[in-house]
Amino acid sequence: MEVIKEKVANYKQMAITEKYETTVVSYLRKYVRNIPNTHAVERAMVKQCLHGQMRLFYLAGKSNLISRINDADAGLADLRYWLRFMVDPEIKALPPEKFDIALMHVAEVGGMINKWIDGHDKRRGQHG
Repeated sequence: MEVIKEKVANYKQMAITEKYETTVVSYLRKYVRNIPNTHAVERAMVKQCLHGQMRLFYLAGKSNLISRINDADAGLADLRYWLRFMVDPEIKALPPEKFDIALMHVAEVGGMINKWIDGHDKRRGQHG
């Protein structure tokens, strides 16, 4: 059986997904599990946001459209919102010192996306 390769491989997207999986998802997984059952709906939303972000990266990489890349960046902003929810004293799913580390990991991925956006703008001659 022959492996069929895709025509376009977006290496920026692959590096971002690898970084996101190895840092953000692996770091936050255990804390998401600690969200109390009284906040089950919110826990589901955090999980959806955390794992749904991968889909945004894939869509951005496949299409290489600036709007899709911006959607991926907006998804990280949504994740930051849920991190603030998790550190809330009422929820106590994420200790404040771990919150800072999680934000640092998300910021690293966000920086990679911003470089992708900047490179896309220069390459395409778009104004923004």
